[in-house]
Amino acid sequence: MKSWQRVAFKNEAEQLAYFKALPFPANHSVAAFWNDPVFKTVLFERAAVPPGGRLLLISEANERCGLSKLARDAVGPSGKVVEFDVMPEGRTLHTWDIYTRICRSFPDASFDCAIVTTTHHMQEMEPELESLMRVVRPGGGIVLADNGPGRLFFELAKQDVHLEFAADLLVYHMALWLGFGETPDEAYEALRRWGTKYGVEEVRTAAAPWLADVDTFEWKGLWLVSGRRSEA
Repeated sequence: MKSWQRVAFKNEAEQLAYFKALPFPANHSVAAFWNDPVFKTVLFERAAVPPGGRLLLISEANERCGLSKLARDAVGPSGKVVEFDVMPEGRTLHTWDIYTRICRSFPDASFDCAIVTTTHHMQEMEPELESLMRVVRPGGGIVLADNGPGRLFFELAKQDVHLEFAADLLVYHMALWLGFGETPDEAYEALRRWGTKYGVEEVRTAAAPWLADVDTFEWKGLWLVSGRRSEA
């Protein structure tokens, strides 16, 4: 056990029982990381959502984390938000080619911009990105983001005691609850590997053929890749 865990628990059995309990609502998920106001502000600023425009929002726990309201405020009363929550979609389909499935029903250049998060759920990056790029008009803003805890989050947690505590509490709970391991250490490592499938540089490189003015932003383990849909 880590130092703070030895203070909190008498032994590993007590620690395990704690993390297997439900200190959060049953529908709690890593989407809680979206509650950081700084990152959400940057997320929508980088998307350059035009008032009166059409925005595609694919994320996780949109209403609960305030993303739906931010999206509606961004487009204004004359705009249109088309949004999807990936968790019910993924659980229903039992597959994670979600972006491809969602975009399949829309014609080319259907949206002025797109905000697409939880990129760690991409089953195969290239076809997923190709589907997304197709439905955004040339010149439209695109943001690809990950709400953690992904690779960067786990690296920062080694240096930041607050992030380490959040990682232990949230990841242990989610992993044990979803059956990722029998002990906290097993669960932590299993979910860490699952959450680090794609990093910011991999996504930036994969998206570069479709984007102009590509840039990245990182905040306490959250990250995004933003740009404009290229004219080509």
